[in-house]
Amino acid sequence: MGSKRLKVKEPVNSSPGVNRRKAMGEHYTPPELARFLADRLVRQTPYLSDAPLRVLDPACGYGVLLQALLSSLQEIGIARCEVFGVDANTDALIAAQCRLGCFKQTCSHLIRGDFLDLLADHSCQRSLWEPGERTSGLDRPFDIIIANPPYVRTQILGAERAQRLASRFNLSGRVDLYHAFIVAATEILRPGGVIGIITSNRFLTTLGGSIIRSYLARQYEIEEVIDLGDTKLFEAAVLPAIFIGRRRGGNSPHSNQQPSRFIKVYSQANTAEDESTELSSSASIFDILSRGQPGCYRVNEGVFKLTRGDLVIDQDPAQVWTLTTVQESEWLQRVRAASGGLFGDIAIVRVGIKTTADDVFIRSDWDTLPFNIQPEPELLRPLLRHEDACRWAPPGGSTSSRPYSLPP
Repeated sequence: MGSKRLKVKEPVNSSPGVNRRKAMGEHYTPPELARFLADRLVRQTPYLSDAPLRVLDPACGYGVLLQALLSSLQEIGIARCEVFGVDANTDALIAAQCRLGCFKQTCSHLIRGDFLDLLADHSCQRSLWEPGERTSGLDRPFDIIIANPPYVRTQILGAERAQRLASRFNLSGRVDLYHAFIVAATEILRPGGVIGIITSNRFLTTLGGSIIRSYLARQYEIEEVIDLGDTKLFEAAVLPAIFIGRRRGGNSPHSNQQPSRFIKVYSQANTAEDESTELSSSASIFDILSRGQPGCYRVNEGVFKLTRGDLVIDQDPAQVWTLTTVQESEWLQRVRAASGGLFGDIAIVRVGIKTTADDVFIRSDWDTLPFNIQPEPELLRPLLRHEDACRWAPPGGSTSSRPYSLPP
């Protein structure tokens, strides 16, 4: 797919319709969130030479993230940048060009096209006699990448495209569109360069996110993960998270010897007034994040709890990523010191029954139901619940692995 440069004058103030938003994954970044991410990303900026910084947003939309990043860079004295923005939406690029026009020392290149297709074009051998430009500027590595990539899940993406993306970017399992964007962006980020991504927080914990967790842990020194939970910053039901990392490899002088930071913010609907700190009448969730101090805060949007700690990554980074506070770490150390092992050391732990229709499947009156709706006896099984659990020990006090099965 070729790329096209835009020459435009007036912005178009439009937003994607519901159907387009769902199909294309277009959830444009609120300005406050853009500025927050930009400020956090600038703290990691690898400005080590006199050359202009190369900056990319591979799904730039209306240019809100690029505008916020350039403003934050200017505030620390970095004004010379070569900026690239890619998007398939012409109206969005028109608005982006107007936004970036006020940065006089910035050379901006806005490219209409699909970032993943453009990158695939550059990675392929082309004929020496093929007409047209060899590159749209995406073939040289970037210093900073900031992005809110499209969030399109496998079932909406379609099996055919999901398989193509999986093959091109060496992905497996359930491929969401943002997985491919993360891998593609990493391929053109220089070693020591930094990336800041807004995406669904599902990648932290779901089985489908295991491949991207493993990839991020291999490719990046993880600086910070911020789980924005149910803050409802987007119109969509997606719960967002921010990932900030520095690409490994090369001669980068930076080395992340400290634990990666992890912050999460979730609503606390039942918190009493005397248990929360009330900020000013104009305060927002971003004021809570800027404070960065753990606690419950009352702002216009409601009451939210901020938790701060270290990112815990298992030896197998594909496992679930979690947050551990200082207090939790100390408690876990005491528990481990006094424990004789884990349940998994002596038994196979199995997941129990899950149902969203308990009234249908779990009842005590099967025998009294009308005969025509009674299930066959072979289908009925006793149900073990947590109330049935009691203290238990393996025979002989053995701690070796045995084929016992424990209910959840």
